[in-house]
Amino acid sequence: FYPAFDGDPYFKDFIEDQTVKLSEWQNYFGENGEGPTALAEYFGNFMIVNGIIWTRMRVINRTYRLRLLNGCDSRFLAIEFCKAGEDGKDCEDTTRLTFHVIGGDQGLADEPKLTERLLIETGARYDVIINFSDSDIDKRIIMKNLGGDKPFNGDIGVNQVFDFTDRIMAFDVNACQDEECDDVSPIKANTSFASFGPRVGDPTMSNSPRRVGLFEGSDEFGRLQPLLGTIDSATDFEGNTIYWPDEDIYRDHGLIGPMNGTMSWHNPTTENPAIDTVEEWEIWNLSGDAHPIHLHLVHFEVLGRYDITWDDETNEDDRVLGDDPVSSTGTYLKSQSVVGHHDSIGNGFRVMNPTRTEDSHLDPEDGYIENMPKDVVTALPNQVTVIKAKFDEPGRYVWHCHILSHEDHEMMRILHVGSGYENAE
Repeated sequence: FYPAFDGDPYFKDFIEDQTVKLSEWQNYFGENGEGPTALAEYFGNFMIVNGIIWTRMRVINRTYRLRLLNGCDSRFLAIEFCKAGEDGKDCEDTTRLTFHVIGGDQGLADEPKLTERLLIETGARYDVIINFSDSDIDKRIIMKNLGGDKPFNGDIGVNQVFDFTDRIMAFDVNACQDEECDDVSPIKANTSFASFGPRVGDPTMSNSPRRVGLFEGSDEFGRLQPLLGTIDSATDFEGNTIYWPDEDIYRDHGLIGPMNGTMSWHNPTTENPAIDTVEEWEIWNLSGDAHPIHLHLVHFEVLGRYDITWDDETNEDDRVLGDDPVSSTGTYLKSQSVVGHHDSIGNGFRVMNPTRTEDSHLDPEDGYIENMPKDVVTALPNQVTVIKAKFDEPGRYVWHCHILSHEDHEMMRILHVGSGYENAE
């Protein structure tokens, strides 16, 4: 429920619910009664599948193809399958069933991957095949979740906190009946899928990567506000520099010259690829949490991940340095203002001396499966995630974080392909 103020017609329907404690919400409202900007994240109490809490599905002892969508607001899912114990409520031991991941987001994988675990970002879709024929009749299989009730930092199942969200649903394996028994043979995974690329054709490759940033700034009331922005000075589809608007509100807060650093939804468009151009995007995650980054229009290939090299004078709690650091040994941040809706002024950053490692690591750990045409990718904290896509349709689209609490509250920007771009309204 957002927003819900005393006096709204349905206020009591929400506020009187026993799961809501008003005392927990006071920090999200201004001292003078201003409206809320954003909750940093939202983690619900129960797992819902196809509209049912902790649903069960009857299956027979054969192979099934499952299409999975993570529709959570903020929760990364890390799923596993296990045999239930005597009470049918949790795994009987640490043994996990294997399953094949054959595709996701926008198409089939270039080859199926056999795994015991799959990370699913918010908004991501995956196509899997699991074989129940090895399970005992009248046995329950549980779909487990290792993604906890707090922001994801990249480590699956480490120091996670759960109330009731470590189990998603159950599969009750029964003997086949009548005509069902004609379809009990396992499906063999096809390993001859065609490799994928950005799109078919002979596109023009951009000369240098487009470097964009993920930040945690603050709004006009000092409340946390996730933001997008650029690492370099912004240019349009013809290579011309894009400047901050020549307006008092920008000049008065030091936003003069080429656009760079953190930006709100309402600032001028900075992501403006030329039509039919293949671009590599470097997504610099300068925040403390992982973000599922989603580009509209395109599908993309995940090329790799690199570690951000931070300046020696920074630390995990403070990456901001003054105007004249003693040494520039790596990346650091400089504070700058953010002009928001109705000329509100928040706080953001500009990236100084952006530096990363040269050695790429594509698969951070078991569970990250990305060998397919993707449109959502996990950008891990303190890393640079590199993707490649072809922008072959003109017009106005968006790119954003797919954590819903983030995308609805400033972590979204216009993506305009070709000429005629306009700014957000």
